[in-house]
Amino acid sequence: MIYLVCKQYHLMKFKEVFTNERPLYTTVLCGESHPEHVDFHELDLDSFPLITDFKIVVRGESEFGAKVYYTSESLGLLSSFLNWDDAEVKLQTMTIEEIPLGTTEKPNNDIEQGWELDIWEKSEFVYVIEGSEPCANQFGVWYRVRKADYIKAWEEVLTLYK
Repeated sequence: MIYLVCKQYHLMKFKEVFTNERPLYTTVLCGESHPEHVDFHELDLDSFPLITDFKIVVRGESEFGAKVYYTSESLGLLSSFLNWDDAEVKLQTMTIEEIPLGTTEKPNNDIEQGWELDIWEKSEFVYVIEGSEPCANQFGVWYRVRKADYIKAWEEVLTLYK
């Protein structure tokens, strides 16, 4: 429910909000299996849409300070860190080693009431999946970004806040 409210909030702030045509059914750290479940380690990573115009935007639109958003010029809002309050403060001291980036064995996992975001790297790509509940088994948003583009976008944001 909070996720839907947040997505509606995003709709007011972004012209477009990206969602895949079909959901991805898997579980990362927790969650119930789904009839169409694919084991996390057996996902067809080549099927993840490649975002070639990946950008990170920081906006201070809430009473809790700025939030971090993953965006695309062509697709709009991709994902956001809903529970990362006061991002403009954290970004001042954050280093590139602290950016959200995990591995297939230990994805960067951000869970909030009504939402789950997982980020991991494999080979030369960074993969992102977002579900509408904690311990999700259905992810409506899933995509990949070239690792070099992901790192570059984070470097640009961190430079702005130094």
